[in-house]
Amino acid sequence: MNIVNKLNKAQQFLLQSRFIDADNELNKVLKKVPNNFQALALKSVISIKINDKHVVIKNFKKALDNYFDLNLGLNFVQYLIENKELNLALDINNKILTIDNHNQIARLNQAKLNIMQNSNDIAFDRFKQLILDFPDFISGYISYGYNLNRLKRYDDAIQIYKKGLEKFPKDFNLIFNLGISLNNNQDFNEALKYLESAYNLNSKDENLILTLLACYIKSGLFKKARELINKLEKIIKTHNNIIPFQRGTIEMNEGNYEVAIKYFKYAINKDYDDVESHFNLGLVYLKKFDYENVDSEYRFRMKRTLGKKYGLFDDFKEEKITQDDDVLISKEQGIGDEILFVRLLPSLLSNFKSISYICDDRLKDILEINLSQINIIPLSLFHKESGEKYKNYKKINLGTIFRFINPNDCLKSIPFWLPANQNKFLPEKSNRSKIRIGISWKSNNENIGKRKSLNLQLLYDALSLNENNELINLQYGDISKEIKSLKLKNKKEIIVPEIDYFNDINNLFSLVNECDLVVTTSNVTAHIAGALGKKTFLLLPKRYGRIWYWNTNENRSPWYQSIKFIEQEEDQSWDSCIKKIKLETLN
Repeated sequence: MNIVNKLNKAQQFLLQSRFIDADNELNKVLKKVPNNFQALALKSVISIKINDKHVVIKNFKKALDNYFDLNLGLNFVQYLIENKELNLALDINNKILTIDNHNQIARLNQAKLNIMQNSNDIAFDRFKQLILDFPDFISGYISYGYNLNRLKRYDDAIQIYKKGLEKFPKDFNLIFNLGISLNNNQDFNEALKYLESAYNLNSKDENLILTLLACYIKSGLFKKARELINKLEKIIKTHNNIIPFQRGTIEMNEGNYEVAIKYFKYAINKDYDDVESHFNLGLVYLKKFDYENVDSEYRFRMKRTLGKKYGLFDDFKEEKITQDDDVLISKEQGIGDEILFVRLLPSLLSNFKSISYICDDRLKDILEINLSQINIIPLSLFHKESGEKYKNYKKINLGTIFRFINPNDCLKSIPFWLPANQNKFLPEKSNRSKIRIGISWKSNNENIGKRKSLNLQLLYDALSLNENNELINLQYGDISKEIKSLKLKNKKEIIVPEIDYFNDINNLFSLVNECDLVVTTSNVTAHIAGALGKKTFLLLPKRYGRIWYWNTNENRSPWYQSIKFIEQEEDQSWDSCIKKIKLETLN
């Protein structure tokens, strides 16, 4: 048997993607010469295509034990990383680095493996050193920025990609990934510059087109979005739901709800398991306040693989719940949405024998005071208690209440809440004409927070024109730099009571209750003020970042009777809102 001819034949089969034929030829070689490195190396690469992980690892190890070839080792490490075999990947990669400590790919893999082990600081130090030692290694910039972006360190990722572009100004991947990071950072105008530049380099990349499309929608550029979706329709070869889903998304964001419904229903008819089409159809019904149709679609939030956790229970159980049943209801999402929905629970009491509600621990006291007929269970206590205690309860999530009630029938009759305590954080007024205005100016929502937020100085300037206005901080999060900067520029100070705005919800309710007026962006402060019935001016973005329950042609939401909307006239500009706030509070 001519070994060389067999090896050449196997390589030819490999080039033709005839992997089984190639493997058969290599088996003949190995039967004759069991330790032939070339045959072992080719067999290990081919086994990736035709065998399970166990066989692949066995073949690679056998080849490398015979002769530790660096390129084969690097291929093995890449395979192990993709299959999350971290310990073995580290072992092989360390052997490579022992032989060649300057191997760029091995050092890159070392940083990737550190990320996979959650050793992020070590990994980023290695990424940083890698691009310092090898400034022309483009994969170093791409992987470094990718992992920063994945961990939501968008500003850092943006800087790394820009540094890479100084070396490689025309590189498609750097430009595209920079656009992604800017888009994730909600800097849509800047993101469009790079995404459109990447599109000019490669107008047929589906992932790029979908990212650019999303950016157009978020920026309110619906004409461009439609033009782009028409181009995408010509590129996509497979018959899937991308096109109708994206068309539905465009129409939903532009407010053309009936058209959006048709597109989402079309996508669902093609593939009933299209979770995102169902979920977005549910959102359209919510935006329309069409509560009768919400439940069958909105329940698909439970099957989404990205985003927040929606409740603890299975929303797809269609079991009948009667007046003889004890019902256990789980919280969903954040504090704000929880306050919004939970006020409806008393209206459900006539439907069931009893209601027990699993709440965010921070809301326990507030809910016990204001929902005295509901059995309130803090989430931490529920996790500690035995499941046996609730085994006979019918279980649903808070958003599932649309299955049993139409909010329009009861929203106007919901009583305003009381704080859980009578704590006072503000001194007695020295002058009765003083107006205490609680202010909150930003949202920390990682997806839409920047679109809902404005500069503190703008709000301060508008509200400080009236000398009788006292400004009270209601903003949660780290605001120390903003408050310090404000003090340096202005004489009148914002009163900042010493409470834990994030965790001490009881005292935050009390503080909001002490205010005469609340001026806030769309965040938990708006929900607290609305639940208390506090007169509130709510500053809202015109398009992207506007949540469905603030979606109405009137200047008030049916969910909170005391909140008045002050909406942007021009998308992404707060100028009109500031002018209106000045007029509303000047006298």
